[in-house]
Amino acid sequence: MTVPLHRPERLDFLCLRFTAQAQNGFQLENPFSDLHGGFGLMLHAHAPLVFRELFAEQSDSGMVRGYVLRPGAELMAPVAENGVFSFDLTLYGVAVRYAAACMECLGQLGVNGLTRARHHYRVEQIVRCSPASLDPVWTPESGWQIGHLAPVSAHEILQTPFAAERWRLQIHTPLILKSKNVVMRYAPQGWQFLDRLFGRAQLLATQQSGDLLLDKAAKQALWEAADQVKLTNDQTDWQPCSRHSAKKPDRNDFGGLTGHFELAGLPEILGGWLNLMPWLHVGSKTGFGLGHCEAVALD
Repeated sequence: MTVPLHRPERLDFLCLRFTAQAQNGFQLENPFSDLHGGFGLMLHAHAPLVFRELFAEQSDSGMVRGYVLRPGAELMAPVAENGVFSFDLTLYGVAVRYAAACMECLGQLGVNGLTRARHHYRVEQIVRCSPASLDPVWTPESGWQIGHLAPVSAHEILQTPFAAERWRLQIHTPLILKSKNVVMRYAPQGWQFLDRLFGRAQLLATQQSGDLLLDKAAKQALWEAADQVKLTNDQTDWQPCSRHSAKKPDRNDFGGLTGHFELAGLPEILGGWLNLMPWLHVGSKTGFGLGHCEAVALD
């Protein structure tokens, strides 16, 4: 059984994976903040109109950033000289049209150097990631493959049935969720987590087309399904984090959940949503790459 969607083709995304080689050994203090800050600086210097669209102050609580920049696991540890690492940039909706400018600026960031310590890198490859394949967008040997920059429609994932009674949700990057405006330091109940996932998809779809991804009937069906889901086997921990702000001299302290937890009693109609989840991210500070979760069917 699948849930009817309202204009599902209007939620599109483009995920680009950069593979790079370090020119000198380095270790980032906060990979999420350092990479994100460098990206913003390069956009501001080389593509100010794109910077304004992606990094502008959000005056409306109903707005959400149209991108996610997530450092790869290699950047969480020291990177050796000539070491290879990766990071992913995902653009949503209308932000997909800025792919060329973003790729250029992330390449220029390597020339300029990450952080004030100027950690230089050279981009070796860019590929487009989709549920079906990894398609080269640029390599030194083949040059540009612009045809591979086509976005993926969320509809393709949501309409694919995935039946399993139990799922393990692995938290790959710190997850920040709030309940009554207070950050949760424990695993969310099933309906709480799914509500945040539905809400993020709705906001992204609305910003893309001015319309909702889910109509009233579809949303009600999902809510009834989510209400059946139970949290089991909570193996999460709280991880403190901090970052430097480009606008303020002091540090911003925050944190997020790491580890994994399991959800039981999931109706089939929710399987597609859990498989869409890794592409959307969940919770706060998703622009920094936080809230990257992946679901694994257990039975």
